Amino acid sequence: NTKNPYAPINAIAMYHSWSNRTVVYAVPPKSWGTDTTKWDQMLDKSLLELSEIHLCYSERDLLLRLLNELQPSDALVGWNSNFFDIPYIGMRVERVLGSSYLKMLSFPEAPAPKYREVELYGNIQIALDLGGRLNIDYMDLFKKFEAENRPSYKLEYISNEVLPELPKLTYEGSLADQYNNDFNFFLRYNIRDTECLRGFEKKLGYVALANEYFHASTGLYKNILGTIKLAEYSITNFCHKTLNVVVNNLPPAATT
Repeated sequence: NTKNPYAPINAIAMYHSWSNRTVVYAVPPKSWGTDTTKWDQMLDKSLLELSEIHLCYSERDLLLRLLNELQPSDALVGWNSNFFDIPYIGMRVERVLGSSYLKMLSFPEAPAPKYREVELYGNIQIALDLGGRLNIDYMDLFKKFEAENRPSYKLEYISNEVLPELPKLTYEGSLADQYNNDFNFFLRYNIRDTECLRGFEKKLGYVALANEYFHASTGLYKNILGTIKLAEYSITNFCHKTLNVVVNNLPPAATT
């Protein structure tokens, strides 16, 4: 977890909506050996029909490739990514590559990423705010735009509901067991998670909807998840553009 990020990252899968590419970076288990020519022979070729797969020598190699892969992207979208994926990646980048590399998670010339603590259901969670580049948690958007509460917001539960034709893959034992004993299935499992997120946006379109909302209100993405700022900006814009009325700023004492 983010309070003790001791475990190395051994795989990251992503789907680029702007280029229609699915990409996986993964470090093979020790049982695959160090002979990279044998890696190609051991890889299930059917996986290549679903994704580009880049096998890495080490976590350092994986993280360097990941940072380069992310550069053209203006938004990173995950499931429960605000309090796990993004801060964990940031912490491993700092530990393995050094703090200077953390800046690559932000846009060039934008402020460096900053950690912050958030109290959630009585527990302190760690988030990582990126400079310029959006970090969008699809779970938050789902909760925002779906009126009905769900008994669970685990990716498996929501994907089975929204995408019954694309259920989460199941396995016996732990995911670590799959990594060590059935690496090809482990890769397929990672790809399926990206298929779920891609399917959510294709069917629900909540990222596109949020994008329209905060641009139309001339606000920020984070305003989507609240209730006051979005309405406040919308009213201000209506007054400016339709009524030709200038809205006064709030007095300093009231801004808090």
